[in-house]
Amino acid sequence: MKGHNYDTDDIIFALSTPWGTSALAIIRVSGSGCVDVLARLFSRPRALSDSASHTLVHGQLLDDESKKPVDDVLISVFREGRGFTGEESVEISCHGSMAGVETIFRLLKRVGMRPANPGEFTFRAFMHGNLDLTQAEAVMEIVSSESELAHSLALERLEGSLFSRIEDIKQEV
Repeated sequence: MKGHNYDTDDIIFALSTPWGTSALAIIRVSGSGCVDVLARLFSRPRALSDSASHTLVHGQLLDDESKKPVDDVLISVFREGRGFTGEESVEISCHGSMAGVETIFRLLKRVGMRPANPGEFTFRAFMHGNLDLTQAEAVMEIVSSESELAHSLALERLEGSLFSRIEDIKQEV
């Protein structure tokens, strides 16, 4: 976190899938009001704004200046308290063209969102009580695991195994 501004009042975004050409890319967005801000760029603003948590909304992202379509997308909606960060959030599933992803990033910046700093989504999940410290550390271990064993052990920590063992020891003491 050294050198990074983790302002939890900002709406943040980041690519959740690896950089590179692919069939699909997923852009995660989190922060209070992000659904309504994103609706300003969406071909079906009312459908997006009125959507319930854990729903998918299909439509097009539009350039906010020219109103021309940028990409055909599927938006997953997570209302406050219901997603990974604990904040209102969305995941934009778009085509995996790097030029297309960069265009979407420019649009998100123009409507007041900012790129997330490394680890900022996990930080927000921790700050909102969705993860304890051992689980937050396990997220990076899962992402960077290079063997099935490392992945399995990190997944156990993410599911709370280490926290449970620590709690048991605390109770014994």
